[in-house]
Amino acid sequence: MDILISGAGIAGLTTAHWLRRYGFIPTIVERAPSLVTGGYKIDVRGTALDVLRRTGVHDAVVASSTRMQGALLVDREGNVINRMTGDEFGHRLGSDLEIVRGRLCEILRARTTAPRTASRMRPTPSH
Repeated sequence: MDILISGAGIAGLTTAHWLRRYGFIPTIVERAPSLVTGGYKIDVRGTALDVLRRTGVHDAVVASSTRMQGALLVDREGNVINRMTGDEFGHRLGSDLEIVRGRLCEILRARTTAPRTASRMRPTPSH
């Protein structure tokens, strides 16, 4: 059975992986002309870590983790005016991970791309 998925973000790519795994033929359509690799970092915790393992991308996500230990707040001249540890603003515990959203999409796309999975990006309009 053919399935159409709108959006090549984290949810769309993960859905395509699981549909393909269970015998469906997903086609992902994306409004952007290419995979959107920008975005802020996200934390992956609890059940989401299990999903990464079952999807087969946990090791790749660990390898691409930010491993952020802290942050510095600087003024316009580059002088440090405050310091924060990762625990102060991330509250990461144990095996929790942090990864840049776009990098996670790249990992998922590599895992999702297969002969039976099509992905169609919208061409850039020519004005």
